[in-house]
Amino acid sequence: MKNSSYLNQKTQIYSDIYSWATLALSHPQKDGSIADALEILEEIKIAAGRDSDIDLSKELEELSGDQKIRQLDLLFFQQEHSRLFIGPFSLLAPPYESYYSGKPTLMGQTSSNVEKFYHCAGMAISPDFKDAPDHIILETEFLARLCEMEAAALEKSEHDQAAAIRELQLAFLEKHLLTWINALQVALENSASSRFYPVIVKIIQKTAKNHYLGLQNTGDSDA
Repeated sequence: MKNSSYLNQKTQIYSDIYSWATLALSHPQKDGSIADALEILEEIKIAAGRDSDIDLSKELEELSGDQKIRQLDLLFFQQEHSRLFIGPFSLLAPPYESYYSGKPTLMGQTSSNVEKFYHCAGMAISPDFKDAPDHIILETEFLARLCEMEAAALEKSEHDQAAAIRELQLAFLEKHLLTWINALQVALENSASSRFYPVIVKIIQKTAKNHYLGLQNTGDSDA
């Protein structure tokens, strides 16, 4: 088994990245939203240190080289977010897993299956959230919470509980997030007017793949 302190540190970083992605993909509400997201990402990069699995240097460089991001125009990003993810006409980059499944029906079987994972972890969607259960920001927030739960279990030396939470993360990544994050990335590359949203999803994509491989390797070590 890998050292618990190593697992805890890695788990905390994954939690931070998923939480950051949830914030960055939410509709920007106020001046400073984009600047805050960039500042938090820089802090995560520093915390990750030299861990090659979660090195975010290239992504930060790509963001810093985008003129629209440097201008930090709130109205532009509000309009860009709506154009890509909300409409009112065609969705250029649907933020729902359902759209990338074999039968793209919103609030159908895929949404139901995702929500079952939330319930299995003892979580429920807030009544204030008026969107579908398989929205990208709920899936990333769910993984962030699972990572927090795992870190708390490791802190208390509750290794069986931590292992069970890792199994839940592995299953959710395999059955849900990793099945559609690549397609969302392609949609954004084809439709976005700025590098901001494509790079955010690229970071989720990179993180989820590394997270999944790490969970598989940890499971093999535990066996």
